[in-house]
Formats: sequence, C-alpha cells, structure tokens
Amino acid sequence: MSINGKFEDLDLSDFFQILSMGKKSGTLVINNLAVAAMVTFKNGLVVRAETNAFKRTLGHDLLHCGIVKESDFQIALKVKQKLPGKSIPEILFDFNAVNKNALEKASRKRIEKVIHQILLWNESTFKFEVDDLDPKNKIKVDDFGWEVTEGINPEYLIMEGSRIYDETFRQFIPQKALYIASPLKRVANVFFRLVK
Repeated sequence: MSINGKFEDLDLSDFFQILSMGKKSGTLVINNLAVAAMVTFKNGLVVRAETNAFKRTLGHDLLHCGIVKESDFQIALKVKQKLPGKSIPEILFDFNAVNKNALEKASRKRIEKVIHQILLWNESTFKFEVDDLDPKNKIKVDDFGWEVTEGINPEYLIMEGSRIYDETFRQFIPQKALYIASPLKRVANVFFRLVK
C-alpha cells in the first residue's frame, strides 16, 4: 500500500508527525523538480535518509572527515562495482575500515542534512510505501548510506532543520531588513537592547 500526495496540500512536518505518532514503517520518497530524496521510517522513527541533491555520498563524507583512509575508500568503490546491492558504508564496515559508532554518528548527521535539504524544497510530491524498508530502486542515487540502529524522532529532525534554516536565512538577510519586516521582531529588538 502507498500514500501519494503533494506537500502543498499537507505540510512535511505534519506528515512526519503522522508517521511518528502512528509508529509507521516504510519509505517516503519525495520528488522536487530534478532532485529526489528518500526517508526510511521504522516504528515511527527515521533510520535512513538520502538524496541525489548532494554531490557527495555518506562514503565521501566519511573520507572527507578523515574517518576512513583513501585506500580503503577506493577498495570499497571497486567492491561496490561487483556488489551494487551493498552501500559503501556497509562495505567499509564489513572490511573493518570503520567502526559502527563512527558510522552511526556520520549517518545521523547525514540524515539531518537530508531533512534540512527537503525543508528547502517547494512544490514537492511524495509517495509513502507502507512497510517497504528496502531503499533500493526508490530514487537514483550513487549510494544508500547506512541505516542507524536507533531511529531519530522525526519531530526533532524537523525542528533542527527549521533551526538551521532560520540561522542560514538570518545570515543572508541584512539585520535592518529583518527589523523592518517584523513588528514583533522590533519589539523583541527593543527589549533586548534595554536588557543589555
């Protein structure tokens, strides 16, 4: 069974809350113009997320952060060509090139990044495949990363993504524009100046 729709009709945070409260399992596929993402839920918690909007995969992130060696990464790429059903992080883990704790931490950060990216998309369509946890053939990506052992609360991911969005937005908008744009902000700004 699948549920299809548009995030114009149903907000992403509302949909995440429905999946969380209902303790649903399955894969959510989101399409936005030329990019797509997939988010896997187990018992209402997010255990995997990936998108083709990023140039780097989780394997590249592990390499870039110095968690895995270049030589191990290159071997994993060659093995992946022979075993396309396995992800680079799974191969690296199987070869003891990375420990599970490091994979879990990197995967959690990756999930947060993917959810943040999805929050930036407008006019997205979605399809939720109930009880389908297999990430393969959902979207076209170079790699499907790693499934975290302990799922992440989707409401936390939405709040964290919103916080990052707000911080990024404030960096690019001049403070005076924010001051003029929001009467409530003006009151807050006056209050904080008085408190200082």
